[in-house]
Amino acid sequence: MLECDSCKPEPTPVERARRVLVCLVGNARNEAAVIQGRTIVDPGWEKSRAVLAEPLEATLAFPSSPGPTKVYALSARTGERRGELPVNADGSFTIPKSAHTIYFEVVRDRTEE
Repeated sequence: MLECDSCKPEPTPVERARRVLVCLVGNARNEAAVIQGRTIVDPGWEKSRAVLAEPLEATLAFPSSPGPTKVYALSARTGERRGELPVNADGSFTIPKSAHTIYFEVVRDRTEE
């Protein structure tokens, strides 16, 4: 593969990003993993592809945005938007455990810059 430093886009700082992927997860492991005490004896990779993930609840806020912010819960399998989460007037939002996913897309309207 040929790489070109001048062809690579510059990284966008979070405060200027239009879209941000958020992954919020506590403990995660393969469904078939064998755990003894605090040690994973067998990760179970050959036995199962299902991953068990502990959902967390959190309230997040990103640097200020001049335009409206939307937050979407994403399907872990396809990445498709499954639903929209409410966003507070200050731009913060709460991810509930009941979202049934660990992936979220934050979309900010940057047209006012």
